[in-house]
Amino acid sequence: MSDRSDVASALIDEIVRLVQLLKAGTHAQGGTDRSALLLLVPLMREGSMRLGALADMKHADPSTVSRQVAELVRTGLVTSDPDPADGRARCLTLTQEGRRLAQQMLDGRCDAARRALDGWSDAKAARFVALLREFNTCVAARAGTAPALPAPQGHQADPVPHQRRTPAPH
Repeated sequence: MSDRSDVASALIDEIVRLVQLLKAGTHAQGGTDRSALLLLVPLMREGSMRLGALADMKHADPSTVSRQVAELVRTGLVTSDPDPADGRARCLTLTQEGRRLAQQMLDGRCDAARRALDGWSDAKAARFVALLREFNTCVAARAGTAPALPAPQGHQADPVPHQRRTPAPH
């Protein structure tokens, strides 16, 4: 590749391919829309929240998220209860089945990633994670947003704990 434009184009192609591969690994449950199922993960990681906060976290239009949440409520994966702080607003919470399904989806993604990394050294895999994290941080900083999902609790956020993580210059 001769210049930054070629590299950027190839990078975008690979990111799109990765997203497509990840989506293909998320199976619909009982006819539930796959994009609606993806809302379960932030609810599991962050806990109960209002629809607007969930839409912001997913960088999605609130009307789209509202339709998806209605489907999740209908299928018993999420409850929508009055927000104790403001009874006019609704608070979304995973049901036990929603939590089970979200964990199953995360476990499936992790298993797929582990299988994809078979044959990679620990150092190579850790370097890949560090570079991807750095790239995501730069994209978020340039967009003026925080990453859509923080590092999950209960998982080791830094694959190389002995190295001090410092943001790279942009």
